[in-house]
Amino acid sequence: MSFEVDGYDPQEFAAGLDVTSDVECRAGLHCAPKMHAALGTDLSGGLVRLSPGWATTNEEIDQALSAIAAIASAAP
Repeated sequence: MSFEVDGYDPQEFAAGLDVTSDVECRAGLHCAPKMHAALGTDLSGGLVRLSPGWATTNEEIDQALSAIAAIASAAP
């Protein structure tokens, strides 16, 4: 799942998730610069991406969603 949060650079938001909540994610153009150009996210540094896998628990997803909401609600 890829997303952006108004008021945040994707790299900054991803670092915030890691530091405050131990949620690992990736930010940037994700090897798809032409798609980001089409979406208009190339100039802002891309998107934040979460990639849950088969071993990701519902609790971990809830933790990530709560962390995203907490950081997003404190947008500068």
